[in-house]
Amino acid sequence: MADSSIAITGGNVDTRTAGNGDHRQVVVLGADGDTVAALNADQEVFVRAGRRPANLHVTATAATGVAATATLPAGGANTFHYITRIAITAYSTAARTGSATALAAPTTTNIPGSMVWTFATAAAIGTTDHREIVFNSPLKVSAANTNTTIVGTATTSIIWRIAVDYYLSV
Repeated sequence: MADSSIAITGGNVDTRTAGNGDHRQVVVLGADGDTVAALNADQEVFVRAGRRPANLHVTATAATGVAATATLPAGGANTFHYITRIAITAYSTAARTGSATALAAPTTTNIPGSMVWTFATAAAIGTTDHREIVFNSPLKVSAANTNTTIVGTATTSIIWRIAVDYYLSV
């Protein structure tokens, strides 16, 4: 909270006490009211911005030929998933011969634009085909308080592994 407040119509102006005992006007940056940025002598605000680290992670792995579903559980009212990384690996449990028909691509729910990944149709036994997206800016899902899923569809001779890093916010 502020060291002092000056009453104005419709609210208060918050201040902090500087090292020399003077009060400085501050701008509240967080919903908790404890995160502030001080104005310098030229009335400029300096804010350090950076990518928020993910603090939640989901991994899903299934048996060969079985769908794998990574589910980000609903986080509560007005809370969205912000995805920072998605990694999907297709592991070949048997040799697969290339085909003109595309491999069944992983599907998603609650992700804008219905993201799709392409994997090889031909592979030697024991081969991994890996796709990873690290978002420069976190991907905000479409709907709040809703499960978000990434599903590696049941595909013969493939074990899917799906990993998602994310955080919850409004």
